[in-house]
Amino acid sequence: GPSALVTRRVYLFDGRLRSATMTAHPRIDPQTGEMFAYGYEANGLASPEVAFFVVDRDGRLVREEWFQGPYVGMMHDFVVTKRHVIFPFFPVLADRARIERGGPHWRWEAGKGSHVGIMPRDGSVRDMRWFHGPDRSFFHFMNGHSQGEQVHIDFGVSDEVPFPFIREASGLTGPPRMEHSGFVRWTFDLAGRGEQWEQRPLGPPGDFPIIARRDHMNEYSVGYYEMYDPNVAPPITAGPVGVGFNTVARLDIQTGELRAFAPGQSHTVQEHVHIPSSTPGHEGYLAFVVDLHETMGSEVLLLEAAHPERGPLARIKMPLRLRNQVHGTWVEERELPAPLGNQQAAA
Repeated sequence: GPSALVTRRVYLFDGRLRSATMTAHPRIDPQTGEMFAYGYEANGLASPEVAFFVVDRDGRLVREEWFQGPYVGMMHDFVVTKRHVIFPFFPVLADRARIERGGPHWRWEAGKGSHVGIMPRDGSVRDMRWFHGPDRSFFHFMNGHSQGEQVHIDFGVSDEVPFPFIREASGLTGPPRMEHSGFVRWTFDLAGRGEQWEQRPLGPPGDFPIIARRDHMNEYSVGYYEMYDPNVAPPITAGPVGVGFNTVARLDIQTGELRAFAPGQSHTVQEHVHIPSSTPGHEGYLAFVVDLHETMGSEVLLLEAAHPERGPLARIKMPLRLRNQVHGTWVEERELPAPLGNQQAAA
């Protein structure tokens, strides 16, 4: 495996990718190995075009289509199911003229609404069906699946954007409004004529949702995410949103049962990863970094995914404090290509 975090090379799909940008959240089909991705501002700074592209399991770009969104929005994540691709827009907008005057790239613009485009996975962006709803903020999606003519997506939603730098640029003061915040399922009826969706509550507000890799794009029963529980401790500033998460939770999607673990009153948790188990029927493990704010240290905890409430199976003390991080992925060593040095030696 890799022994350093040095960039090995930049891969542009043999020069075939036309989009100027690419998401931090591609979706990989665990059965086919295909990677689905997109880029917003695909035609340059504050451009309204969005590129949708597909890469086969061998890393070849096999498809790229462009469409124009309802506005130039910060589309941080998207959802892919076995039959559909879902593009969500929420009212954090870019404006090139504002940027060129030295203003902020992103601002919350109340009244622009949330917009969700859904296209057939095997179809074209020309087949996009648009749904429209109230102003909401959302960043990361746990999963989605298609069921007949319905499409379901599960994620954490809030009334306003939480990032302090965007709130300041938008003239928003005080903490974000929370009247409609929570972990939810939005359901879209493709057989109906309406332009809105139904919302079903799943759990308390939170973010950084993950599931077992085998469940991606399919109907599933269990997911994991992080939240701030005020019953654990007063808020601690940690990470880009301000208040750090202090709890890791396992959510039963069907029953709403929540099993949770909080490492301590002076601790915050960074984004977790799911580690599959080789034992049939075992749910696997969760691993994540914990910030120890009293001692300014860090440690890695390992939990049994099915029972986080039982506490850590192992603690790994880190020799130094780790900076707050997001968006890690567990990769088994056997899945990694041989290091470049070994490849050259073999050649």
